[in-house]
Amino acid sequence: MAKYKLEYLWLDGYEPVANIRGKTQIKDFAKFPKLEELPMWAFDGSSTRQAEGKSSDCILKTRRGLSRRHQEERRARDVRSVVARQLCAASEQFPRGNP
Repeated sequence: MAKYKLEYLWLDGYEPVANIRGKTQIKDFAKFPKLEELPMWAFDGSSTRQAEGKSSDCILKTRRGLSRRHQEERRARDVRSVVARQLCAASEQFPRGNP
C-alpha cells in the first residue's frame, strides 16, 4: 500500500466573496485512487459560516478531481486534489459553492 495525500477544496459561506477552504489527509491506497474511492470527510460548518453552531456538523463529499495538467504541474504523483461538495444538517446541500 502506498500513502497518498488527499486535498479537499471547497468554497465557504462568507459573503459577499467566498473563500477557498481546504483540508488535507494522508490515506493508504493500493494505487492512485479514483474519485469514487475517496472517503467523505466531516468538518465544523460554523467556522466556515455554512452552519449554525447548534447544528454545525457538515460533510465534504468529492465532486470532481482537478485536471491532469494541474496534478502534473504540482509534480506530485502521490497527491489527489478534489473539489468537494458540502452537505450540512442532515445532508442538506449548502447552496454556495456546490456546482
